[in-house]
Amino acid sequence: MKTLHSLAIACLFSIVALPVHATCTPEEATQRAEVAAKTINRVAAGDPEKARALHAKLQALQEREPTSDRHSACEAYDRVIAEVERKEQPDE
Repeated sequence: MKTLHSLAIACLFSIVALPVHATCTPEEATQRAEVAAKTINRVAAGDPEKARALHAKLQALQEREPTSDRHSACEAYDRVIAEVERKEQPDE
């Protein structure tokens, strides 16, 4: 469980460093960070292997779509939430 929390916190802190645009207030970014953390914890459900797989997936997302000035912190959290929820769905 410690690993899961560490991974979630690491992902969230890496996104907090993003510039916050006028469309995303610090309060909104904090709220989305909480949603992202809850989503990650729900999907991993205490499974360290699943948490590692999610972490790898989120790293790949960051490499594929690096954060830049065109993304606000809120948009970055939304991308993380969408990616984690997509990972939660069964493969077809």
